[in-house]
Amino acid sequence: MRISEAMERTGLSRKAIHYYIEQGLVSPKTEGENAYFDFSEADIETLCAVRRLRELDLSVPEVKNLLEHPDAARYYIVRRQKDVSRQKKRLERQEHAMSVFLEKLPMTATRADLLAALPETAPLGAADEALDMVDAYLLASFFWGMFMHDAEMTEYRRFLWDRLQRGIIVSQTPETARLRDYLYALNAEQTLQVFVLHSSIVDRIAALDRDGYAAFEAEMVLGIREMLKRPNSVLLWKKLYPDLARPSTAFFDSGASALLRELSPRFASYQTNINACCASVRHFLDTPEGAPLFTELHEKLGSCLDLDSHHSGELAALYSFELWK
Repeated sequence: MRISEAMERTGLSRKAIHYYIEQGLVSPKTEGENAYFDFSEADIETLCAVRRLRELDLSVPEVKNLLEHPDAARYYIVRRQKDVSRQKKRLERQEHAMSVFLEKLPMTATRADLLAALPETAPLGAADEALDMVDAYLLASFFWGMFMHDAEMTEYRRFLWDRLQRGIIVSQTPETARLRDYLYALNAEQTLQVFVLHSSIVDRIAALDRDGYAAFEAEMVLGIREMLKRPNSVLLWKKLYPDLARPSTAFFDSGASALLRELSPRFASYQTNINACCASVRHFLDTPEGAPLFTELHEKLGSCLDLDSHHSGELAALYSFELWK
């Protein structure tokens, strides 16, 4: 169908449709010497989805990433939901401040009256906010949502999933809040990069069998060695350690993991495999052969590494860090 019919079917303007084509959201066929666009039913379906997602104020890069990776949809939407919630709180505070201002301001005000009537306000930021259910949903969806692909959401599993999220709020720590703030701060490109790489690493580790442990452990050691060779990587690790590496490792190794094992066989496989591989690499570092690497880790990373907590999970973070950074 021609663009005029596509406009009628989708409710989009000609300019908007051309823009979405330029951005790669839809790729209709062209025909004739003038290369007229020929829209298929699938193109119309995509354009309608784009319109609805844009009405939620998702950016074009976010919409594109979401359509290409629908398994990340929950993460993108909950981020937008949090933005709306913060905007609402900000507007409510502004409205209250204006009401107070008007109450104090004389009908005929001088400059002194104006300055005296100004209300005290404080910026509304994420740093001092306690985690709420939206934050818990964000964290659970980003880190654990990918494990639910093989789990039919029965009533019991929904109960466990809700319990997981509430557990995040009950057991929240400053580290959890920093991790939340880090995820909210990612732009669309960074979000996709981290999400896709995170998913691919999880898929690979969950699929390991015991015969594959040795090869993966050797790859982990090699990846850590390569990471330490790069000064910029070391500096970036130290910068992100308090907000990303340490909190995410603790998050994965939290008490909620027992519930998640019950929820998802895939998570059970992942956790068993990654804990076994990290334990083996940690043991290697205590051998004469691994001692030089162990020394180098402590010399270059210092306090930005904890190999004695969380099943040595920070070794897995070091290995994956060089892949996604």
